[in-house]
Amino acid sequence: MGYLRRTILLFVSFLFGAAAFILSVAQVSAQSTGKPDFQGYCASCHGINATGGKGSEIPDPGPDLTHLSKKNGGTFPFEQVYDVIDGRKLAAAHQRLLDMPLWGVYFQPQGGPDSASEAKVKSRITDLVRYIESLQKN
Repeated sequence: MGYLRRTILLFVSFLFGAAAFILSVAQVSAQSTGKPDFQGYCASCHGINATGGKGSEIPDPGPDLTHLSKKNGGTFPFEQVYDVIDGRKLAAAHQRLLDMPLWGVYFQPQGGPDSASEAKVKSRITDLVRYIESLQKN
C-alpha cells in the first residue's frame, strides 16, 4: 500500500510540475513576442508602460491599458481586448469607435490571408493580449 501511495504522490507532483512549467513557458513566450509588438505598434499611443499616451504628440492619445481588469470586476477581458486589437470583427459590424489600426489586417502578409498566415496573426495578437494582461495593476 505504501508503494502505491508514493507512486500516486509522485505522479501528481509530476503533473503539477509539468503544468507549472507549461504556464511559465507560455508567459515567457507572451512576454518575448507580445512585448516587442507592444513597443513597436502600441506604445506610441498607449505609452511604453501602457499607462496611456498622455503628453504624447499625437492628437488623440490612447487610454491607460493597465486597469482593464480592475474596470472589469477583477477579470481581464481577454476576448474583448483581442477583438479590439484585431479590429476586423468590430469594423465589419460598423461598431469600431476607436481611432486605432486594424492590426488583424495589418499583421497579414501582402499576398492576403490564408490558413497558415491567419494562424500566425491569431498567435501574434494572442501574445500581445497576454502581454497587456501581464501589465494589469490591482
